[in-house]
Amino acid sequence: MKYAKALSVLGVLLLAGLLAPVPILATESFPNSLLIADMDVTLEPGAWHGWVMQPSYECGGYLVEVTPLEPSVDGAHVERAVVQPEYDGFGWNDVLRVMIPDYQPALNANVRVYNTCQFPVVMELEEVVLQAGAWMGWVVGPASMDRGYIVEVTPLEDSSDGAYVDRALVQAEYDGDEWNDVLRVMTPEGFGALKAQIRVYATPKMPVVARYEIDLQPGVWTGLPLRPSAVKGAYIVEVSPLGTAQEGAHVERAVVQPEFDGKHWNDVVRLQVPANQAGLKVEVRVYKRVR
Repeated sequence: MKYAKALSVLGVLLLAGLLAPVPILATESFPNSLLIADMDVTLEPGAWHGWVMQPSYECGGYLVEVTPLEPSVDGAHVERAVVQPEYDGFGWNDVLRVMIPDYQPALNANVRVYNTCQFPVVMELEEVVLQAGAWMGWVVGPASMDRGYIVEVTPLEDSSDGAYVDRALVQAEYDGDEWNDVLRVMTPEGFGALKAQIRVYATPKMPVVARYEIDLQPGVWTGLPLRPSAVKGAYIVEVSPLGTAQEGAHVERAVVQPEFDGKHWNDVVRLQVPANQAGLKVEVRVYKRVR
């Protein structure tokens, strides 16, 4: 992964005339998402912090918002902030996990978690078997559709203590003829197969707060400026590839993360396509949810 200074927030801001977020107003109402956690925490370097949100059988996926409360070192960022199902030996719980890199100082931050049970469901798999270590996939719809996604995975059987769902997302993939949004789910090796229910929620009426067009270069961790981190709200990123590609091409990562530029914390859209595929022109839309 190339996390070069040239692609830091400051570097991206040199292209502000071309890449500045374009605000878009929603024309239809959208159901409120439920704020289920609002807490001040101290994040220690390299620690995989965890807090139980609710039992996994409860309805809803999640949006996570992390707001740093103090300055840090230039280049500091929040590396991961997700909610994932975990088995504690007695049952499955949805656990908030947050991490900052091990090379930066401890960080005081506010963390908010929103539940998406009231969002529209666009795909539901009643009972699937997730094979350990397999990158399993199902087509949700054409990548050209204007909507982002949140995935909810509900395990339906007991497992080994410490089992968890490693990744659950929707990403754009090219099948040789067209770009599709594909649901991808993975459980780690060593815990065995897992029977689960999966729901995919969508954001067709959720407010769009930014839109960009950009050429993504192979393997480059591209950054786009969004908002100061102090502005409340959680984000969902949608990526729509423009043009054709080689079969198997896909958008590897698309997230929003807080980053410190030496003076301020900013929320930055980060995107990446694999190093072994050609560059790709994409449209990026960012949806925002607040209470």
